[in-house]
Amino acid sequence: MERAGGFGAQHSQSVENWFLNVPGLKIAVPGTPADAYALMRAAVRDDDPVLFFEHKALYNVKGDVETGAAPIELGRAAIVRDGTDVTLVATQLMRVRAEEAAATLEAEGISVEIVDPRTLVPLDMAAIAGSLERTNHLVVAQECPHDGSWGASIVSRVTAECFDLLDGPPILVSADATPIPYAGSLERAWIPDAGRIAGAVRETVGSA
Repeated sequence: MERAGGFGAQHSQSVENWFLNVPGLKIAVPGTPADAYALMRAAVRDDDPVLFFEHKALYNVKGDVETGAAPIELGRAAIVRDGTDVTLVATQLMRVRAEEAAATLEAEGISVEIVDPRTLVPLDMAAIAGSLERTNHLVVAQECPHDGSWGASIVSRVTAECFDLLDGPPILVSADATPIPYAGSLERAWIPDAGRIAGAVRETVGSA
């Protein structure tokens, strides 16, 4: 997958969303080298078909990989950062930008807990709900447009299944409902950045 680098709309699709409505498929979206290694091993071992989506904008990201570690269980999210004020769900490049936003917000006294689902199907709703029990606020950050997206699915499920845990409406940070622009300046405006994510967090906790 690629949503940055000037590849234009024909090479910048969020294709993971296309398969969400196909029962029986599992969808892995690793955001770190260690997760990519462990999730690929889990996908190879799984009896069901697993779609494994890499993000090309993360190919230059370096990180430690423990080759002897056990494969990650498909459907188990990672708590990337502990927090008490807001649950921020993000994958892949948005996970990186969520961490940048959380660092900025920490200086403002806002504590952000970041949850990376790592797989969209199966989705670790228990981890998201557990985080909401601590924070009572939800922001989801994704690169794709809102409609028919994995982020919209999470917001829908949280609203239906975890409504009593929310102290305010969930916010979905997403791209505009247009093809991704080719021009670099427009592309940067289209893809949510750390500033836009931080703004959504401030809004949901009432400090915007």
